[in-house]
Amino acid sequence: MPKIHVLTRKEELNGERLEGKVVIVLDVLFATTTMVAVLNAGLKEVLPMWDGARAQAEAARYAAGSHLLAGEFMAETLPGFLNATPQSLLAQPLAGRSLIYATTNGTPALLGAGVTGMFANDRVDATQRAQSASLLDATGKTVWIDDEARMDAVTAVSGSGPAYVFLLAEALQAAGEAEGLSAEATRTL
Repeated sequence: MPKIHVLTRKEELNGERLEGKVVIVLDVLFATTTMVAVLNAGLKEVLPMWDGARAQAEAARYAAGSHLLAGEFMAETLPGFLNATPQSLLAQPLAGRSLIYATTNGTPALLGAGVTGMFANDRVDATQRAQSASLLDATGKTVWIDDEARMDAVTAVSGSGPAYVFLLAEALQAAGEAEGLSAEATRTL
């Protein structure tokens, strides 16, 4: 009987164990699990945000007590934010509140701006390729890679790409502020 193995983090992938196997990566799963859990527990809405600064700006538009602010950057809880796990959020009073949610790995896919690198071996026909792509097209674009050996390059370029872009943006903002620009001006720039 075939087995399905679910890994919750890309860091758990082991190339030696993947030989001869079909692998589907759903990077948005953790964020989706969190959102489903809190919505099921009575939360009014979830507002995914690209980063902590945008989440804080959105939170400022809400009345005190009407929302929760949760988020992570590179798997670390953002300062001043709630931990973005279902367990942590379910411990909060949720009924009728909004969740403003910043997560580096799932947000691009949630907003339809993700990109998924895909490879199919010779045993996968055109129909199966199309079905796989249509499943993942809901999260953004798909890019077919012609050589499985290049998947490491795909991971290097995109696996944590959004996290590195956000890290660079935060460093630029800090540099602008160090030069005397306001936080709002550096975020905009």
